[in-house]
Amino acid sequence: LGHFHKSASIYSNASPQAIHLNFTGVTVQKPKNDVNAYPYIFEQIRTDKNEISFPLVYREQHPEITINLINLSDQPYKPELMHLPPFLKITNPPHKLQKGEKGTLELTLETDQLNEEGLIQTSTYLSRFQNDEISKENEIPISVILLPHILQKDEQIKDIPVITLSETNLVFNIKSVNADATSQIITIANAGKAPLLIRKLQVTHPGIEVNLKRTMIQPDKSTNMKITIQKNRLILSNDNRIQILIITNDPDQPIAIINVKTLLY
Repeated sequence: LGHFHKSASIYSNASPQAIHLNFTGVTVQKPKNDVNAYPYIFEQIRTDKNEISFPLVYREQHPEITINLINLSDQPYKPELMHLPPFLKITNPPHKLQKGEKGTLELTLETDQLNEEGLIQTSTYLSRFQNDEISKENEIPISVILLPHILQKDEQIKDIPVITLSETNLVFNIKSVNADATSQIITIANAGKAPLLIRKLQVTHPGIEVNLKRTMIQPDKSTNMKITIQKNRLILSNDNRIQILIITNDPDQPIAIINVKTLLY
């Protein structure tokens, strides 16, 4: 009994780097009805998640995610997600929850239902009671970063592209900038032996503009990418979770991510 800490490392052919997982928890003799485990409030319904995120997924994969919830209302409640996109399926339909009862919404991502690779963003809405309507108060954002099929690299083939970035973390001090927009330059280079193709560029915030000189980079060559921040649009959103996604034909790194942080103080 008591607190525990565990860790594990996952190695696969999807990435040359290992994925490290850390687990913390508490062992008890009898489970407690702890509402603190459900920090997100949708009126009388509380959940352990307020967004559905699949950070890196390859085609033909079918990852799952579970939303745990508890009914704190006085009425029976059946969990339901309204306007659920067709690429998400509820695999285990939830039953009706009585007052104080816990339940789950188990979702599976159907990657074959997605038409394009890259970042996909939409929303679903948690029904809080019978005949509920959609609104910002019950919105649950959905984000997926979809990559092409896992490339089976032939170890005997050495002529492959290799993407390198001069910087993967950018910081913009917005308050110190007098102009409405400010820019930084990142160099994208090909350290491999085959042409590097930039298949797609995406940003996760409308306040960012990206200009790239060319999308095909020959071996040992480079190109510059200009990243411009629209000051007022970032201040209005006050959102620091900003990324630039670069999808390429590099078999070891099919997606490169640049993190952008804005300091608004």
